[in-house]
Amino acid sequence: MNVLEHYVTEIIGEPYYDDYGSGNYYWWLKVKALCYGSECETTLMFDSKEEALAIKKGYMFLS
Repeated sequence: MNVLEHYVTEIIGEPYYDDYGSGNYYWWLKVKALCYGSECETTLMFDSKEEALAIKKGYMFLS
């Protein structure tokens, strides 16, 4: 499986706490990201609210 580097260009909203029906709660943050010239919207998952709040423009994640 290949993974690509994505860079956060914009944070959309505030982190929220949800389990999406699985029973395992996590913090979620919606962002816009840039990957090789293409922009997308995605949701990142974190274990704590502090981790979600630490995300800034330029944050790199693999997807």
